[in-house]
Amino acid sequence: MGNVTETDAAIISDAELDKEISDVLIAISVITRQLAKKNAVNHMSKEAKDDEGKRIGEVI
Repeated sequence: MGNVTETDAAIISDAELDKEISDVLIAISVITRQLAKKNAVNHMSKEAKDDEGKRIGEVI
């Protein structure tokens, strides 16, 4: 009793790997969301600059 068999060790190892994989996927998700927000802000900023440039071009 108290002896850890190879199967038990494999199950423990699998559980640890599952936890690590889960953590990595969560981190990727968070970073992806942050990049998407930055991309959206940059895109809107670029569109605003393009619109402003068009308006300045029309005035001249």
